[in-house]
Amino acid sequence: MLAGLNPAFDATLLSRVEDAGLNASAPPQQRWIDGWLLRFSPGKAKRARCINAVAGPGDRR
Repeated sequence: MLAGLNPAFDATLLSRVEDAGLNASAPPQQRWIDGWLLRFSPGKAKRARCINAVAGPGDRR
């Protein structure tokens, strides 16, 4: 169980929702660096510029 997570929520379902959100608009310019997902899109809106912590150091998803 995740620390501070309401026990009424299913941790597996929350993880799937988070993964779906990360994968919904994945730009081709992205890199995995030590548990961080870095994204960049050179378009005008630059909406895909983001950094997400998705794993601990040395962990792979």
